Amino acid sequence: MVNFQRCSSLQEELQEDVSDIDDESKDLGEGHPPPSPLSAIPPTARNQKQVLKRAHSDNMSDFGDINLNERSSVLVNNAFNFQGGPAGFPKKLIQCCPQCNHYQRKCSLISPCCGMVFGCRLCHDECDQLSPPIFNKDDSSDDDDGSQHIPRKIKVESGAVPRRGSMSSIMSSISAMGDDVHHTVDRFAIKEIICRECFTRQSSKTNECIKCKVVFGEYHCDVCNLWMSAEESPYHCEECGFCRVGGKDKFRHCKGCGMCIDVALFDEHNCKSGKYMANCPVCYEDLFSSRMLTHEMPCGHNIHWHCFNSLMSSDTRCPICKKTATHEDMTEVWAALADDIAMQPIPPEQARCVGIVCNDCEVREDDRRWHYLGVECRTCGSFNTSHNTKMTGEEAHEYMNRIEAGEES
Repeated sequence: MVNFQRCSSLQEELQEDVSDIDDESKDLGEGHPPPSPLSAIPPTARNQKQVLKRAHSDNMSDFGDINLNERSSVLVNNAFNFQGGPAGFPKKLIQCCPQCNHYQRKCSLISPCCGMVFGCRLCHDECDQLSPPIFNKDDSSDDDDGSQHIPRKIKVESGAVPRRGSMSSIMSSISAMGDDVHHTVDRFAIKEIICRECFTRQSSKTNECIKCKVVFGEYHCDVCNLWMSAEESPYHCEECGFCRVGGKDKFRHCKGCGMCIDVALFDEHNCKSGKYMANCPVCYEDLFSSRMLTHEMPCGHNIHWHCFNSLMSSDTRCPICKKTATHEDMTEVWAALADDIAMQPIPPEQARCVGIVCNDCEVREDDRRWHYLGVECRTCGSFNTSHNTKMTGEEAHEYMNRIEAGEES
């Protein structure tokens, strides 16, 4: 559920009231002390401020059906108004956004989709309390009513005009939007940022604040709108279309794979078109745009390196094709498993006669004795096999004894 917070229009009205008080105090002359700003604020505005403050502290649980003024078009963590123009107080926008643990930088992004402020695009995409998208997905097309570039929130049946509504009616319209509320930010569409030092709103095409001159990040890419530490050696790959980490001198782009490959592995890597245009088989994150290191298994499938290490603790097979996923020689492992099977024979009443398929060499065999530790492939010696049962019990035990006696003779 989206958390609605204090409307900035009321804050603007309060500031106007305070500024008027300051102007009046100047007219009183030096002999008259200035009145208290709080006591001079009209009771209605002061009550509104207190109600909103209590509602914000309770996460808006008591907001109920308070009617919002037509000018109440901006939330505290929203940098655009209903007309798509800049709004909100930059300092409040920074204070309301969640802390970023992904990048070391001194600026925050203004999301071009929903207007919310975040430390980075990953903070936006991971947030489960996003405001609905303000603008249409295709702002370049004209609508039938001629209301081009008009935010989706204010498109109503009576025309592109804001209307009064209760908090419950707004929540109902958000629920009707469905999956449109949950979205990801386009890193290339980001236009504005806010300096975390002086809270100045400015263009994203800079690495130095236009006011306080603070440097936002050790590394800056004005294409990807990225600011980060140089510790991970980031670089922009023109072929990939965005920034990667690891050092430009240590990676080379493969046009066949469509991916940056380690120069040490480039000449011997298994080049296959589109193999990185897939999700990790463990965590299902997109491999092509992932910030995590990837690993190519012997079968040719790719996986996140940290997912691969986690997988190897419980299973040595590829999650996709079931082939052995390690580059290490498994001869000693298979030999040790064969010794364990020889020392633990299956009782006749639990015997099975099975047919097997080797997941490594893909050879099929019939009439093999089953064991719960595995069935060995006679072609490659692997125990990475799948089986289907053909006979069970003592009948299977006697049948397998005859088969094995015939093979020995």
